[in-house]
Amino acid sequence: YNHSSNSVDVSGCILTDDPTTNRFVIPSGTVIGPAGFVAFTQPQFGFTLNGAGETLYFIKPDGSRVLDAMQFGAQADGVSYGRWPDGANDFYAFTTNTPGAHNSAIRIGDVVINELMYDPISGNDDDQYIELYNKGTNTINLSGWQFTAGVTFTFPPNVLLASNGYLVVARNLTNLLAKYTNLNTGNTVGNYTGKLSHNGELVALSQPESFFGTNTVYVEEDEVTYGTGGRWGEWSSGGGSSLELIDPRSNHRLAANWADSDETHKSAWVDIENTGVLDNSSNYEAGILHAQIGLLDAGECLVDNIEVDYNGTNCVSNGTFENGLGLTNWSLQGCMVRSSLENSGYQSSYSLHIRSSDRLWTGDNSCQVSLVTNTLQAGQTATLRFKARWLRGWPEVLLRLNGNWLEATAAMP
Repeated sequence: YNHSSNSVDVSGCILTDDPTTNRFVIPSGTVIGPAGFVAFTQPQFGFTLNGAGETLYFIKPDGSRVLDAMQFGAQADGVSYGRWPDGANDFYAFTTNTPGAHNSAIRIGDVVINELMYDPISGNDDDQYIELYNKGTNTINLSGWQFTAGVTFTFPPNVLLASNGYLVVARNLTNLLAKYTNLNTGNTVGNYTGKLSHNGELVALSQPESFFGTNTVYVEEDEVTYGTGGRWGEWSSGGGSSLELIDPRSNHRLAANWADSDETHKSAWVDIENTGVLDNSSNYEAGILHAQIGLLDAGECLVDNIEVDYNGTNCVSNGTFENGLGLTNWSLQGCMVRSSLENSGYQSSYSLHIRSSDRLWTGDNSCQVSLVTNTLQAGQTATLRFKARWLRGWPEVLLRLNGNWLEATAAMP
């Protein structure tokens, strides 16, 4: 294909699968017009491409330069492969063979890699899994299929994936069945060896095909080279989400067609509380004192019923966000400036939705609230307590008194 705006003479150029041998020299007078094509059939070029995969080279007539090269893997019977769109970098299988013309739409197989849990928030890689989905109309027998990149796994006999059905492949089957009540040995298999990279990598699923009637090759059914952050999602990289395919009919290689799973409805409100003596600190501020709350790293959570109990009085002037007060007396600072009032709370109508892009820091990165007292006395006892519910990202939230008198922190489920 000539992707330029000028005609190009390719006479004498070499097509070969062995860079040391000129297997086929393109005939003289072969000129490709702007955005034009030239195609050669096997009887013309005279050598046989290896259906199990190899590399094809396009070389200058004098052999001084490789103009282009294509390394391809095992190919399905009767399916052509090439650049899509014409002249682009990536190679795909096509729905239709179009020699000498524009490449057709890319072929997307019925069995797709649908979800990846590659960096569990638990920090335990035994919580990893890969989910497959059958978007086709027929049940597919996955016996003998393999993951040929990313992890290693061969599907055992009689593994059937029904139309519109899902199958989970676990790194640790026993562990996964214990954690997810919706999984069982009918919809989950394992164990794969290796592990999914926390930093992104190629994952490829391949099916076996007979090659010349005697050998078996593994033809790629689906692949994705996932990444972390940016278009690949923020929370699937250790933030509690998996990476999910948005539409199984879309191009699975593009980051825009993947997204973080939404786990925000799965957690529960918890009590976090600490009682201690006010010591080893001081009142940092003259006049109005403050309490600060926030996450210990990037993430989101809800907090409600915030209390600083000092001498029997709750010193937080607006800790429930009710009665039309909204965020009165609150200041959203630094990396938590995007926090906001949430229209639901702990058995109430409102709470504070903390959105943190970094970590809590005294007076700079926090959600800060004024206290109704203007002094705290050393040697006295105080209690910090609040309700919290995890949404995404880092699971630890902390409430503290400005002046380092006391803190209350815990991990949310």
